[in-house]
Amino acid sequence: MMRRVPLLSSFALCGAFFLMLMPDVLASRAHAQSTGDQAGENLQGQMPRMEFERLRHSFGTLSRGQKVSHRFEFSNTGKGVLQVRSIHAACGCVNTRVEPKDTFAPGEKGEIVFEFDSSLFVGPVVRTITVDTNALNPATQTLTFTADVSPEIVVRPNVITMGERPKEFTGSFLVEVDFGPRAPAGRSGALETALERSSLSSAQKAQALDTTGPLRIVHVATSTPSLLATVVEKEGSRAKVEVKVQGPLPIGPFRERLTLWNNSRHMKELVVAITGEVVGHVKPSAKYLEFGVVAAPQAVRRSLTLTSDEERFKVNAVEVDMRKSEALRGVKSSELVSVTTERTQGGVVVHFDMRVPGALASSAGDGTRNVNASGVFVVRTSDPDYKEIRIPFFGVLRKE
Repeated sequence: MMRRVPLLSSFALCGAFFLMLMPDVLASRAHAQSTGDQAGENLQGQMPRMEFERLRHSFGTLSRGQKVSHRFEFSNTGKGVLQVRSIHAACGCVNTRVEPKDTFAPGEKGEIVFEFDSSLFVGPVVRTITVDTNALNPATQTLTFTADVSPEIVVRPNVITMGERPKEFTGSFLVEVDFGPRAPAGRSGALETALERSSLSSAQKAQALDTTGPLRIVHVATSTPSLLATVVEKEGSRAKVEVKVQGPLPIGPFRERLTLWNNSRHMKELVVAITGEVVGHVKPSAKYLEFGVVAAPQAVRRSLTLTSDEERFKVNAVEVDMRKSEALRGVKSSELVSVTTERTQGGVVVHFDMRVPGALASSAGDGTRNVNASGVFVVRTSDPDYKEIRIPFFGVLRKE
């Protein structure tokens, strides 16, 4: 038969149980109240709030090389102190700042000021500026500006791509220049600084600064004696510049430039990039070696083939220039990569075998299972044009 518990005893038991839980209940209630107060404070607008008069600005049409600026005005319409933590522009062509300070009391006004340099652009431009604050709704604001950049002088092509050429290559390339209408006066880039550091004569600098006459090329120059530039044709609003390759060219990547000095208002230094690859008698099969994941105890092999037209070509030495990370500080390069060479009919094959060093494979370390291994293979040859061939490498060592 079930025994009945007096009602008073039941209340007593419940009361005792409640007293046991009271600290946790009070803590939970305090946390909930705190969270609720913050949420209520946010909902009631007690936190700071950044409010802009406008989020977009259009500069309209600009002449290439012009520098322009704008101020986005804002107010702190919240009830807390607003702090501008950072301003980020997704372009090196934009400089930004906040004025007159970076903290604003409720009701205070400020400005996000930015400057845009149009030197690198032609045609429509759309860029954004992100402002990060301590406000919660929202914490970040995105500002947008647009412009349509029109050049006074159009150069075609703006990049000369030579492709792969032998070092004895000789030839020429043509650059066409079209002169458009003169741009109206306005703030320009650092024209005086560009002219001061140039090799132009005093007369040529004076011609470049003369913006009253028709547009024209004042002087042409290249960044290397291997290239010779001359103005070969002038006709009305057009001109042609010839770039002759005189050789011999230096072996390896070719990165030079042609500069067209002119008398435009905003872009007196027009640069045409000249790129290519100059090859000699030796042709490496790769410019980079990727080993992937290397797990103990197996080794991973990668091979580099060096072909040459010279029968006497040989590899004199191979070195492993290993990047010494913290995990590989006590490891010798010979423990990481072993090197063997093999003579073939058209040249030499170099084999690289990467393995997990024994000390690394057995070490507990910090619990990290994977270790990055990187560096450069330095291959020294008998070819005077390829005395040293540097091949970057990368692999992931997986410990046991």
